[in-house]
Amino acid sequence: ATGRPRDPAAAAVAVVRERMRGRGGALPVVFAVDLPSGIHPDTGAAEPDAVLPADLTVTFGARKRGLLYADAALVGRIELVDIGLGLDP
Repeated sequence: ATGRPRDPAAAAVAVVRERMRGRGGALPVVFAVDLPSGIHPDTGAAEPDAVLPADLTVTFGARKRGLLYADAALVGRIELVDIGLGLDP
């Protein structure tokens, strides 16, 4: 995984980013499932033209390494959901 979303997710990110520019950069409230779009899951590196910053990231099973290294402004608050894997949070 590179962190860069593929279609159809890439198209959705582009539409949201374009609409944000049309509203003077005002951001909608964004929830990410597992990892925000455009964030590399291992390194936390951000793809500048592909990132959709999240206000809240809900991740499952265990925190992804990339969430720990990513810019906090891009991942927002992180909530870990236990799905019964028996891992330490």
